[in-house]
Amino acid sequence: MVHANRPWKIFSSFKKVIAIAFATGSYGLIFPSLWNLSVVFEPIRYVILMITALCSMVLWIILAHNLWERPAYWNKKKMRRLYNMTTILTLSIAVILYYLILFVLFFFSVRLFVPDQLFDSQSVLKGTITLKNYLELIWLVTSVATLGGAIGAGLENDELVSSATYGYRQQKRYVSTTV
Repeated sequence: MVHANRPWKIFSSFKKVIAIAFATGSYGLIFPSLWNLSVVFEPIRYVILMITALCSMVLWIILAHNLWERPAYWNKKKMRRLYNMTTILTLSIAVILYYLILFVLFFFSVRLFVPDQLFDSQSVLKGTITLKNYLELIWLVTSVATLGGAIGAGLENDELVSSATYGYRQQKRYVSTTV
C-alpha cells in the first residue's frame, strides 16, 4: 500500500517547507551557538534530535491535512489501522527524503560559507576542525531546521498530500459508490 501511495509524488509539495527550513537553518548558522552545540553534543543527542524532528514533521503533516482516519460508520477498525499505518509510513518516507535533501543543501552551504579558521575561532573546540565537526554541525542544523520547517509551514498542495494516502482514496471510492 505504501508503494501504491507513491511517497515520492508528495515531495513536490515540500518546496515551500524546504525553503522555510533552509532559511531557518541558514539564519541559525549566522550565530556561533549552533557551532558550539555541534562540538559538545554527544552522538545520541543528534539521533534523538533527528528522530524528534522527523516525527514532528510527520505528525504536523497528518494534523495539518487531516490525514488521520477516524472511526466512521463505513470503516472497520482493522482497515482504519491499516490506512493510518500506511499514511504514517508513506509520510515518513517522504519526510526522510526531505531531510536528506536538506542535509545535502546544508552540506554545500556550510562547507562553502564556514571556513575552518572561522569555525575554529568561534567554537569552543580549539584545535583542528575536521570533516566530522562539519558533519555534526550540518546534522544539528538540518534537525533544527526541520523542526522550524514543521512548525512554520504547511505543505503547498493539500489535494496532492491527501490523495497520496490510501485511506483518503478509499473513502473517495466509497462515497462515489454510495451516491
